[in-house]
Amino acid sequence: MTICGGSLMKLQADPLTPTRDSTTTRGLNPLSSEPRRLLIAFAHPDDESFGMGGAIAHYVQQGVEVYLICSTNGDAGTVPPDLIEKYGSVGELRLDELRCAAETLGIKEVITFGYGDSGMIGSPDNQNPECLWQANEDEVVGRIVHEIRRIRPQVV
Repeated sequence: MTICGGSLMKLQADPLTPTRDSTTTRGLNPLSSEPRRLLIAFAHPDDESFGMGGAIAHYVQQGVEVYLICSTNGDAGTVPPDLIEKYGSVGELRLDELRCAAETLGIKEVITFGYGDSGMIGSPDNQNPECLWQANEDEVVGRIVHEIRRIRPQVV
């Protein structure tokens, strides 16, 4: 069971997915004794759930260590005012939702880069010097490369 954001959830294995016996090399790379690692990178909090949530849960269930890079804090999103009361900003709420989703999906580590959400091209959010769109491309690529070297995933 998982408690996230005050909600109690019971996670159950998919009965259609074959399970491995615990005596097999669950989660291990068959060519080495290292665990299998998958690194995914998205721009916004919630991209992991909408785009790859099922795949992430599947690979976690198979014993793969899943790591997530989220480049922005999602602060350009809109949320009902009552949801923001406990938070200082939309970005804080969105990052808390990301942590909850990551815990539910079984993601081993979430790496946040902290750039502002860029919004749509031409929007005021897109002109913010702190947003991902305005960030130095070499800097962003360098940060991703740093995480690839640190985590050493077999799949990105």
